[in-house]
Amino acid sequence: MDTISDTNKIDWVARARSLQDLIIASANETEAQGKVTSEVMEALHDVELFRMALPRSIGGGEAEPLTLMKTIEAIAEADASTAWCVGLGTIAVVFSAIFYASSQTATKSLSNTDTPNAILFYMGIIFIFISSGPAIYVWEMPSSEDIIPILLLGIFGYLAHAFIIRALASADASYVMPFDFLRLPIAAVFGLFLYGEWPDLWVWTGAAVIFSATYYITWHEKRSGAGKTN
Repeated sequence: MDTISDTNKIDWVARARSLQDLIIASANETEAQGKVTSEVMEALHDVELFRMALPRSIGGGEAEPLTLMKTIEAIAEADASTAWCVGLGTIAVVFSAIFYASSQTATKSLSNTDTPNAILFYMGIIFIFISSGPAIYVWEMPSSEDIIPILLLGIFGYLAHAFIIRALASADASYVMPFDFLRLPIAAVFGLFLYGEWPDLWVWTGAAVIFSATYYITWHEKRSGAGKTN
């Protein structure tokens, strides 16, 4: 079997198909106990399917989205419940996008009636209650080496939310959000210099879409404004 470091050679779909007989044999037990059997979970970990979508920089396979879907489909041919568990990360990403969009929509709506500082304060309170529950199960006391990174994370996290709230209060969301998504190419630049990760085709494609959308919206708003003036 190819190692995780040989990501260009790995056939993830073939790895998934190699487990189909085991998954089929365990399907009834999985259904009865309401969770994937330990034997199947161990086999999934052995072929590293839970790492196929992670970045290479942290030991993942960095599989392409189409490969990811085909791999989950191969598992679903044996048992849909097991495929759902493997694809849970993908589902989480989808819900993350939905909740992110909902958060920005709510922020834009609240900016019509509340001050940016009030929105930011209550957002922080809500985040504390939502995250504290899951955090209890994995909580570890920060060491002295973690203090500075945690402080920097808090400061820049606060500033990022403050700036986006003030931007949404001052302009239409369709104008603001393309600039917000510029974080993707910026993160790619940091990844290049800090971790030696050269952006792939999808990063450049995303950056091009962001730039094009921002340019078009700016041009359209300017043209609309000129038309109203005339």
